[in-house]
Amino acid sequence: MKKVRVNTGLRAETVELYAREYFFAFEIISANNAKVREIIFKDNPFNISPRIRRKLRSGELKEPITPLVTCLAFSLELYLKALLVKLTGECPRGHDLKCLFGMFDEPVKRGIIQGCCDIDPELNFDNVGKFIERIATGYVDWRYAYEEQSQTYMINFGAILVKSLQQMLKNPA
Repeated sequence: MKKVRVNTGLRAETVELYAREYFFAFEIISANNAKVREIIFKDNPFNISPRIRRKLRSGELKEPITPLVTCLAFSLELYLKALLVKLTGECPRGHDLKCLFGMFDEPVKRGIIQGCCDIDPELNFDNVGKFIERIATGYVDWRYAYEEQSQTYMINFGAILVKSLQQMLKNPA
């Protein structure tokens, strides 16, 4: 098993502050762009589809999708790290959400998943784990979107996961 480097001495509140800032940036981008909301949340509620990517590449769509996803994905990473710091005192390095999620004890994982299910009844214990896997490398993938333009991202699910993590930080399992 690969040893994960960690930062010690970080405060959970500090990491959470940065997570909130990135999520706030995500909310500003989506709130100030009606077309972004229409395209992402109505066209395909859980995924940025290849059709949307084609519109971006062709110039037909000029909305700030890449910064939107990058801010959301990084806020998720930071929220997971803030919760890890709060529970363990250590902040692992790395961007993979699946790896970060895997560092929690089972009761904490169940609490995060249950939080997602409480927010959206269409989610369940089986698909939340699968969805985390699907967005696990979103921050890296979307930061380098200009290199390969075939990324997808589950924006609605990412926002739901943020809300669940925010609740867990208030009341850790």
